[in-house]
Amino acid sequence: MTTGPAARCYYCGDVATVTEHVIPRSILRQYAHLSLDELRQVTVGRKLVVPACKECNYLLGDSMQETINERKNLVKKKLAKRYKKLLRMPNWTREELEEMGPGLAKYIQHCVEEKRWIRARIAY
Repeated sequence: MTTGPAARCYYCGDVATVTEHVIPRSILRQYAHLSLDELRQVTVGRKLVVPACKECNYLLGDSMQETINERKNLVKKKLAKRYKKLLRMPNWTREELEEMGPGLAKYIQHCVEEKRWIRARIAY
């Protein structure tokens, strides 16, 4: 599967840059007695492939869930935990930003945009 420029991450809606391979747990249970090499041979062609961004792919790692929706929920929890500090940042008024120096105001505006982006990813 190729991820073109319009492809979106299945988990967060960001631009997909990688392809994630998901093996359903129900398949793995059937072959629990096999070695890892034997398991790889058996599961060829039985993988669910979804476009993903690098961060979501990384956050999922080699975790196993029953369904793809459980994987999506896990990503949302991990994104919220990873960006906890940013998500707790207060909303600043224009007047408050004007009282700050230009460097600090620019940094806070950047953080506000990043906070919006993370919230959109979690809500996707």
